[in-house]
Order: sequence, then C-alpha cells, then structure tokens
Amino acid sequence: MEELVNIGETLFSLVGGRRKSVSSALSKRRQTSQTEHRLEQAQDKLERLEEQRANRVLELDEKKEALRDQENSKMDDIEEKSVRPKKKDIDVRFFGVLWVPTLN
Repeated sequence: MEELVNIGETLFSLVGGRRKSVSSALSKRRQTSQTEHRLEQAQDKLERLEEQRANRVLELDEKKEALRDQENSKMDDIEEKSVRPKKKDIDVRFFGVLWVPTLN
C-alpha cells in the first residue's frame, strides 16, 4: 500500500512541476521484493527442516522400539538360580557395637 502511495506522489510531483525522485520509490519496491524473496526462502527452509525433524523423530522412535524389543527378549532368557552362601565366602571387614542412649 505504501508503495502505491509513494508512486502516486512521485507521479503527482512530476506533473505538478515539483521534482521528487522516482528512484526512491523504485528502491523501496526493490527492497520489498528482495524481502519477500528472502521470506519465501526462509519459509521453504523452515518447512524442509521441520520435515527432516519429523523424519528423525520417527527414526528415533523406531530405534527405541527395536531396543525395547531386544531388551524384552533378553529378559525372557533370564533364569533364576538359588545360591546358598558358604562360610568361606563371608568376610567380616568391620565389627562394632553401637550404643544409643534413650531419653525417657
């Protein structure tokens, strides 16, 4: 909208005898066009990155599920065995008496 106003002002100034630079309106138009182009590029890049992120999240979920399945299958292979301690396997490293007075 501002561009149209600036172009209109430029045309009226040329007709009215007052000199207003056409280059300023063209410069603003060029800047607007470049900004729109950069915005489109940024939006495209954002879409690509979001798609890559979504793909990587799916891959990660698949890998996590595969690891869970692998661990669950290993858990099924575990056998429970009873082990009785022997006196020779017991080693006393510290022995002491603890006395705690009671407050009655």
